[in-house]
Order: sequence, then structure tokens, then C-alpha cells
Amino acid sequence: YRVSAGSGGGGVGLAICRHLADLMGGRIDVQSDRGIGSTFTLLLPPALLDDGEAPPRRTGNPLHERLAGVRVVIADAEPGATLVEQSLRAAGLDVRLATSLADAGDAIRTFSPMLIVVDTSFPDVWPWMEDRVLAGARIIATTVRDEDVVRARQIGVHAVLLRPLDRRLVLSTVDRCIEPVAEPVASEV
Repeated sequence: YRVSAGSGGGGVGLAICRHLADLMGGRIDVQSDRGIGSTFTLLLPPALLDDGEAPPRRTGNPLHERLAGVRVVIADAEPGATLVEQSLRAAGLDVRLATSLADAGDAIRTFSPMLIVVDTSFPDVWPWMEDRVLAGARIIATTVRDEDVVRARQIGVHAVLLRPLDRRLVLSTVDRCIEPVAEPVASEV
């Protein structure tokens, strides 16, 4: 269904779609390019096979297929969905969101992620990240401060993303950081 720019409308259709997607355990993803248009994608969990196992996910996107199922812990000081979380979930990654470093540590112990994404605005984040890097964790730092890039590199962080973030850059950075796929972080430091 195509809607022209001047057609009007009540604006509730996408909200209804989002609600229905939530009810089915899915989500709506949007990719918008100014002057070109928007693509809305409905992502639903795969149906279970007779033996209770989910069928392999096929998205047609080689990057999404490569990343599907990769376990990631995101430690972000801002509660709620972030662009990083939305991007990774939409690509099929298994994501745990933590809003404190203590919660992130718990998630690392119980979830054994292959990658940790950390917002540098947490108090005491630098020694926390350095301890995990020394323990073999693969970390992507997100920041708004240019000076954090140098500091992150000094402690061995695998990549740094400057905010505001770009969805494609987030996915390509995650792909680069898990190639070859890292062993899960086995334990909390």
C-alpha cells in the first residue's frame, strides 16, 4: 500500500501495527531516507517446529544472517530502548539491556555474551571496562566525547562509536568485532 505525501490520514495505523507486533512478540522496524521514503519491516519470532525448535532465520540480508543469535549485553545509562538495542534486535541478535554496571555484570555472568556494548557516561566505567578487556571481553564503547576515543583505545576496547549513532555503522561495527566469533565472556571479573 502506498501513501502519497499529501493524502492526509489519522496517523494511527503505525501505532496499531506496533501494538499488534508487540502482542505477537515482534516489533516494527523503520529505515527512513529523506526525500526517498521509508521502509517499515514487521519482525515476528519464528514459528516453532513440531519438536519445539525454531526454524533457521532467513532474512535475505547476509549481515543479519551472520549476526543472528549473537549474544550481546548493552550497558546504557539511559533506560529504555536505544538505537543500539533496536538495531541489534532487528538484526536478530540476542540482546540483554542493563541500565547500570552492576546489572551489566550480572548479565555477563548469567548470559555469557560474545560482545559487550558500554555507554561511557557511567561513573567508574573506565576501570570496569579495562577489567573486562583484560578478562578477554570484546567491548564496543559508545560516547559523546571525542576524548573518550583515545582513552578507550588505550585500555584495549575493540571499537568506539560516537553519538549520535548510525544504525548501519552500529551493525557493521558489531560484525567487525565478532569476526571471527569471539568465545563468550565466561565469568565476571
